[in-house]
Amino acid sequence: MAQFVFTRQPKRGNAIVMSTDLTLSPSDIILIYSLRFKIEVMFKQTVHQIGSFLYRFWLKSMSPKKRGSVDQNLQFCSKKYKQAVAKKLRSYHLFILLGFIAHGLVQYLSIYAHEVVWKNYGTWLRTIRPNKLPSEMVVSLAMKNTYNEFLADNEYGYIFKKFVLQKMDPKRLRYLIPKNAEAA
Repeated sequence: MAQFVFTRQPKRGNAIVMSTDLTLSPSDIILIYSLRFKIEVMFKQTVHQIGSFLYRFWLKSMSPKKRGSVDQNLQFCSKKYKQAVAKKLRSYHLFILLGFIAHGLVQYLSIYAHEVVWKNYGTWLRTIRPNKLPSEMVVSLAMKNTYNEFLADNEYGYIFKKFVLQKMDPKRLRYLIPKNAEAA
């Protein structure tokens, strides 16, 4: 059994929405569908702007499989191998979760620090207007443009900065901009 709701929107046209929950009212079904669309758009933005699903699931101990082959059967694998797969799945889920957190932070910066974002964007964009919020791409590029300055600034001892500098290869720091450098 399914419930079909015919909607008529003056600007966007007609649509038919379906639900298998027969207890919902037609207005609730339309609301839920609109939220679902927003969630799907958010997933698409997270994939394309942040790269949340670019993680490659592979273990050294995995046997090679043909492209397009189905899931592995872990039933007959060793306990050590099953634990390694479980650990890899946890890291995969953590990677995706951190991607969504990063996406939320980018949106937060777009809303609450848009003046600083537009100031540090550093390139030409036809749609820059003081009353418009920057997109996730613009925020990401502004952050990329100020990353070296963030690492070079010794005024604040941020824990994240210390962590990054300890893990980063010193050769990659050659592009740091000195504090006393003048703008071109």
